[in-house]
Amino acid sequence: MTIARPGQAHGLANLFGGGLVFLDIIAKNVAADLDAIKKNPTPQSFPKAKLFDKDVEKAGGTGVGTLYGKFAFGREQATKDQTVKEIGLRTLKKGDSIGVHKHADNEDTYIIVSGKGAFTDGG
Repeated sequence: MTIARPGQAHGLANLFGGGLVFLDIIAKNVAADLDAIKKNPTPQSFPKAKLFDKDVEKAGGTGVGTLYGKFAFGREQATKDQTVKEIGLRTLKKGDSIGVHKHADNEDTYIIVSGKGAFTDGG
């Protein structure tokens, strides 16, 4: 599991054999808002079936290759008070990568489900 804090440049690459399967979770940094969340929690749920919908997306920025998989929930659907902004099950084939990028107000977490990858903090 990796976590990139708001404003931290980061990327992920599959430099090894087989597919690198991972959950990509982009969430609001709530460290300063914990009291407000405890008073008025906003539950979120994500349909399992949608996590496994097949789709392809060309790797953006400095990325290479194709991302397989789909976000079950996207930023365009999120409301201002929701903590999780995006969640998806993604796959990178050998040699493919997510380009180094930043999220201004959100944390980006990669949870490796299977395979082996290389994470960079863009430093």
